[in-house]
Amino acid sequence: MKNRINQLKEEWDSREKRLGQTKRAVLFKRFPAWLNNHIHKQHVRFVLENIPQHANQLLDVGCGYGRISKEIKSHHLQLSFTGIELCTEFAAAYEKEIGSCFNGAIQDFQADRHYDVIIIVTLLMYLDGEERQAIINKLWSILAPGGMMICIEPAIEFLNLWRRLTRTQFASPTGGSVYHFSMPELQGLFAADAENTMSVHLLPLLRSTALHHGVAVSKPIELL
Repeated sequence: MKNRINQLKEEWDSREKRLGQTKRAVLFKRFPAWLNNHIHKQHVRFVLENIPQHANQLLDVGCGYGRISKEIKSHHLQLSFTGIELCTEFAAAYEKEIGSCFNGAIQDFQADRHYDVIIIVTLLMYLDGEERQAIINKLWSILAPGGMMICIEPAIEFLNLWRRLTRTQFASPTGGSVYHFSMPELQGLFAADAENTMSVHLLPLLRSTALHHGVAVSKPIELL
């Protein structure tokens, strides 16, 4: 596992050097700017509409340079932000502009508090099945009762569409080996039912062109 984490860190450090702190660096490097901007806006809209009004502490897992946290911060001035990021330069940018940032792997992160909002965006795609569930369980344990976990990951529909278009069985739109989720599969990772879902489509309302799926899951408040 450590070898895989080190490899991912090298890849992301290299990607930051090539593409900078841009949407293209953290979304689809092969997509035009207008399309990445569209995807970004859909991500932000979904996150913002699912942040609880009472929220004070937010954890952004795989925060990058703060693509989404920057948008949240401009709308929710009361929030305190914590990021988790492998890429050294991204983590430094987050620390400088948004909030404290743990520069390392989620597997090594140790929380000293509970969070009212936890955001996971395109991070589970790099984990295998058992590790993926272990990370969700870990994050769920530090989500405050009544808090919201918001997760956005690549859609299996886009992987299938890409392979049809390229006529290559093992082609990937990311150019690497990452996992793509169906909506039921993404929902099934969590200990509670999703309160809200969304999909970002390449072509509006055409299910087979879904690029990302998103779920928002609230942690129940236990009654004494």
